[in-house]
Amino acid sequence: MGISVRPFQGISIRPCSTRTLIRKALLSACTFLAASAAAADSFTWGSITNWTSDLSQTEKTSIIVPLGSGFYCDQNDDGELEDECVSVDIYFPRTSEKLRSKYQHSLPVVVLLQGALVSGQYYENVARGIALQNFLVAVPNVLRFVPGYGIAPFTAVGIEKETHAAIQDALGDSTSSLYEIGDLVDLETTGLIGHSFGAAMALYAIAGYCFPGLCTETLPITFDPINGGWQPNYESLAGLDGAAFFGASLADSIVEDIDTTGTSVAVLQGTMDQITDNADGQSAYQQLEADRAFMTVEGANHCAICDVDKPEGAQLDDDGPSTLDQMEANFHVARWMGLWLAAELKGDRRAKAWIDHVGGSWNGIVNVEELDRAE
Repeated sequence: MGISVRPFQGISIRPCSTRTLIRKALLSACTFLAASAAAADSFTWGSITNWTSDLSQTEKTSIIVPLGSGFYCDQNDDGELEDECVSVDIYFPRTSEKLRSKYQHSLPVVVLLQGALVSGQYYENVARGIALQNFLVAVPNVLRFVPGYGIAPFTAVGIEKETHAAIQDALGDSTSSLYEIGDLVDLETTGLIGHSFGAAMALYAIAGYCFPGLCTETLPITFDPINGGWQPNYESLAGLDGAAFFGASLADSIVEDIDTTGTSVAVLQGTMDQITDNADGQSAYQQLEADRAFMTVEGANHCAICDVDKPEGAQLDDDGPSTLDQMEANFHVARWMGLWLAAELKGDRRAKAWIDHVGGSWNGIVNVEELDRAE
């Protein structure tokens, strides 16, 4: 299977660095590996050229997740908020009836946790782009009351678990819009994506911390100064094998030890991000256990994962200017998050080869700066 590397109309192609030339030389080897991989049908390569049209090959539906008081959703899309619920947009690849038997239980569930003050509606391009790589991607739009902000988009630990449970219920409900794809979804394999504050909440969930005001549950928590401070008190999703974060920071974390053992985590960092800068991303990466990766996206700012550069309501005046077209930024974030999740959740040899051996995008925009694999 060939890999298309045609330039996207309207996007400048940067001069080749030595690292880029080496990657191009490795392309043929990775292409050969792709053709011989056992999981040859589990990853969609795509290209920037046709990515926009490819996104139309995904489906979108929505479900409502029941939650406790203080969480809100617009169930009828009429602007009127209702209490004790969260709305979730769900994306998955379109599959023909002819191929359904081939893709039985092939779509792991991936939950995307939004950034603070960023509506879930702004993650559609990246969610669709990851869904194209054969995942079911759920994007909860969490609205809750936060002192100083009123009712605003703020996710929380526990949203990932509540969303997964609601998806499981919907897949078995003949009246649900998800019922018809019940045979395609792999509920036993799960992943997380987080943006900014959502990345921090996802890391808390992985490490097992549920703090008042940052969690859907109310759980007792213990501070033990002799044994490292706050003690884990929360159990996240079973089968949580991989996660990918953009704009992650633990600079203001109240937890000193984030133990991610058992979950492989990639941190993607925009080089123009001035909300969580490179030092923040590196610091978060250093707290992770192997397997882990730190990747940079050249020219991307804090909202390269969002459909627009400055989502309405987000406080991003201090962010750096992106030098990437927004759709190009979305493409690279979705592509490399998808590569990581395909490698870690599905054991996709092609995706792992691209990360481990090529080490970045052919045009030098994405670079795997650090990679730590467990022995």
